[in-house]
Amino acid sequence: MKRIFCAALTIAMALPVFSALPVSAKPYAEYPWVYEDFEKDEPINATASNASIARAAGGVGGTQGAARITATRDFGTAKFPFRIKKGTTYRLSAWVKMVGDIPSNSSFHFIIYTHQKLADGSPAENASCFNDISVSNIPYSQDEYVYITTTFTYEGTGRLNSQTVETCDGDATVEMRVGNGQLVSTNGNPIDFLLDDLIVEPVTEEGGDAVVDTSIGFKNGNFETGYDDTAWSKSSCTTELVEGANGTKNGVMITSTGNYGCIKQRAPMEFNKAYRISLYAKAGDAATVGKEFKLIVDRKDGKTDDSITTNYEFLPQTAITSSPEKLVLTDEWQKIEMIYKNSLATFEQTKPYVYPRVGSGTGLECYCIDELEIEELPQMVYNGSFENGLDGWNEDGAAAEVVSDAPEGASQSVKITETADYGGLKQGIAAKQGGKYKITFSAKGESWDSGSDEIEIYPLMDRFASNSTDSYEAMYETLTLPDGTPAMLTKEWQTYEFEYDCNIETDSYRVPIFYFQIGDGEQHAVYHIANIEITDMTEPDEPDIPDEPETAPEVRGLNISGQPIEGFPVELTYEISGDIPGGLVKIMRSFEGRYISLGSAFLDGTPVSYTPTAADAGGTVKFIAMPINGDEEPLTVKSAETAAVTKALDIAPEFVSGFGSGTVKASVRVTNNEGDRAMTAVLALFDETNTMVRMTEQPIHSVYGAEDTVTLELPEDGAQTARVFVWEGASAAGTTMASLIGNISITK
Repeated sequence: MKRIFCAALTIAMALPVFSALPVSAKPYAEYPWVYEDFEKDEPINATASNASIARAAGGVGGTQGAARITATRDFGTAKFPFRIKKGTTYRLSAWVKMVGDIPSNSSFHFIIYTHQKLADGSPAENASCFNDISVSNIPYSQDEYVYITTTFTYEGTGRLNSQTVETCDGDATVEMRVGNGQLVSTNGNPIDFLLDDLIVEPVTEEGGDAVVDTSIGFKNGNFETGYDDTAWSKSSCTTELVEGANGTKNGVMITSTGNYGCIKQRAPMEFNKAYRISLYAKAGDAATVGKEFKLIVDRKDGKTDDSITTNYEFLPQTAITSSPEKLVLTDEWQKIEMIYKNSLATFEQTKPYVYPRVGSGTGLECYCIDELEIEELPQMVYNGSFENGLDGWNEDGAAAEVVSDAPEGASQSVKITETADYGGLKQGIAAKQGGKYKITFSAKGESWDSGSDEIEIYPLMDRFASNSTDSYEAMYETLTLPDGTPAMLTKEWQTYEFEYDCNIETDSYRVPIFYFQIGDGEQHAVYHIANIEITDMTEPDEPDIPDEPETAPEVRGLNISGQPIEGFPVELTYEISGDIPGGLVKIMRSFEGRYISLGSAFLDGTPVSYTPTAADAGGTVKFIAMPINGDEEPLTVKSAETAAVTKALDIAPEFVSGFGSGTVKASVRVTNNEGDRAMTAVLALFDETNTMVRMTEQPIHSVYGAEDTVTLELPEDGAQTARVFVWEGASAAGTTMASLIGNISITK
């Protein structure tokens, strides 16, 4: 199995001046980025410095070619030109296999050079500003290719003379550095390695579907397109991509470099709204195993002047529900899902930061997260049916229990016993100033101090706050029926409906706490409530109707003809709609959970064909159409993929029974996708001197499209070794004994 490594951006290396020499490589032609698969024996679009670069036969996964780079001096390299644009996130990837000594330093570096932006906005003559994107812990090998990948977001800056300076869009180069680039790391010998499938391209999604954000717009929580440092900000930590949770491609490993190291992002989470929060987490090293994971909602940074608003909330401790109730990290991914709602009468509307913490946060923890999702729940009242007990509700001056006494159509109600004046079962709701709402519920009374047969029941909107300057009427809204009269609570189940116009006069509007007031609020009432619903009836603003947009240019109608068989071509046809000035059709093959390049063609509407080889057998062939607009930006990416490639002639011999059973028995299965063939299957037994003691044969008259199986059997007496052969020809007597399969044998 090839090893796969990925990481995010780090700026870590000291770069010598001579590594930033101007380049004079071949122009990028019609493709603005780097897509070098080295499949064709043609000049390589790169410039070498203190190194040599040449095409070598044999690439990753049995493909046609690779580039051999040999650095003969420290920091020797080859630079590949491409075009870069501020604000774009690029995926950088390559397969690497050592030819020379394994370096003592296990890092790998993609180094991007750009031109400094001068005072007049023009680019400096030389591309001397760099961004060093480092991937650590690469297990370099002389026996197999290692896959290395990371992402980088170009912010329009680079390092020059130990300072960060503004840089230009446009011409750039990328070079690769094995280890620290110094020959001492390879025992003074040249740094000699094979490079295949070097790709530097903007991150895209096939089909044009963006990575799905959650309902509140929380971004890059699944890391499938890499770590997006435009969505996240880092605090005292480094990040590195790892294999994702639940079978996904990417998660992120966070390594603290100081106290409270984390990544964080502002989330539009409001008071008095309920959210479902879920994520996967695991320890990133042995020292972090056994530590407790928390998610923090931080309102301190950005809070205005409502002093009653909490600064920090620690989840799952303050969540309404959590499964599990506590998450202790192991070295395996675990999922935690929580329901969170902060019920508070406040005018604060700032977006809090959301970030993870492990343990105390001061132990330089290393941990991984993935699939972080935050979804706003649609109900204004959470658990208004009380199916989940008292989840989401607060007992304030009252005792509550869920009981089976319920109105028709319900299974339970909540029995509320007031233990103090103005007590109740309370929950915040996100009623907006100027909004219109419908409130429905069922209720029945048991007792109250006045002893009357019926008593007033008021839905109450409570905006009291110790620092409020509002009037009493603004702080406590008791709702009445549409005709202005109060609803009456009786000792039989009744259903109530209220219309609520939220148009109070206030200095600073606060979202309210909702509960019920019975009579004058001092009745110590006992009553039942069921099926509470609050529905937003606010008329939406008239939307602006935009002009009918022009149809965006696209590639469509991708179709593959031909059967995926070794030696037989498959062809992609497609249509181009609109003005697409350029692009690339990639020809890829599935390989160990990823894709490797088999070639490419310009995207110009011309059919693209590929003839699978024996090395492609078992994998699928995928054509990826990547169009580019006139601003050198990728358009919607489309793809089509074949079934698994089969061998033209697939011969599968096996021993059915071996020595010890009295006979040796073998079978040979032939699947023929090539053409009519005459073959002979032979089972031969040999003694300890390797002299053949007996043999048997079976002819195989194979025709195109057929699958044939023959069996061969011999007594084992006097034999030590059994071998199976498949020879060209109709019989053993008429064959040249040219084997069509590798050696297959068993020994007694």
